[in-house]
Amino acid sequence: MKKLKAIGFAGLYLVIPIAIQFVLTFYLIFNGLMMRLPMNQMTDYFGGLEKNYRDNLIMVSLVNLIYIVGYGLWYYFICKRKTTSSVNYSRIFSGKSLVCMMCMAICAQLACNLLIVGVSVLLPEQLENYKKLMEGLDISVMPAWAMVLMVAIWAPLAEELIFRAMIYRTLRKGFGVAVASILSGVLFGVYHLNVVQGIYASAFGILLAYIYEKTGSLWGCYLYHMLFNLSSYVLEAIQKRIPVSETVLGAGMMILSMVAVPGLILLLFQFRKMYQAERVEMEEDDENI
Repeated sequence: MKKLKAIGFAGLYLVIPIAIQFVLTFYLIFNGLMMRLPMNQMTDYFGGLEKNYRDNLIMVSLVNLIYIVGYGLWYYFICKRKTTSSVNYSRIFSGKSLVCMMCMAICAQLACNLLIVGVSVLLPEQLENYKKLMEGLDISVMPAWAMVLMVAIWAPLAEELIFRAMIYRTLRKGFGVAVASILSGVLFGVYHLNVVQGIYASAFGILLAYIYEKTGSLWGCYLYHMLFNLSSYVLEAIQKRIPVSETVLGAGMMILSMVAVPGLILLLFQFRKMYQAERVEMEEDDENI
């Protein structure tokens, strides 16, 4: 019964944001139909909506604001207030922890390249859709500070409130860490409504659940999510400044991506040790009271 209840509520928390996205999409379609434009102008209208990256990004950010306010209040008043466990925030924000998370974010970002290459071989048509999506998130769409705010700070906060604060915590009431992490990761991938992004978002969602479990705080996975999104712009900026051909650059990035996988695994072990040591210290302190 607990498992069914956990799945039911987790599904509800996922359906709400997806429903909001569909409502906005249908509103834009309905608005275009009500204008009663000729067929050729109607095509231009919908094509303009798709390529108007700046307005689309602003609209997505406003939707994320709704999620932050709605799920944030829900999390605070319904979930957070019932939590009695203490969190060592000084450990989460320590230099060692932040450096470890930054390195993990870069490795994970590079590892995603391998997944994208695999999808490009198996599902080349889906890769084209993914490229169009990424064009709307390019740093040149808006001023750099605005893109960082919307993509690297705003969006991760909204997604962490939905998927770790609400969905993962709910699934943990009915399942163990491994099953809850996988389920929340898959739901995180489904939420992106894009095959390529959905595949690596699922893997990334499992990783975020792991970090949430180790740190015991939403701040841990939010910081990591923020660093992951930010690292994509950092890596892009570095690549643009390397004076080599695209072929050489692509080969170099592929080598780095393959090295990043074992690097990420090693960093995860280091991260685990870091927070295991903290729990031992806390248990020793409790015994001395």
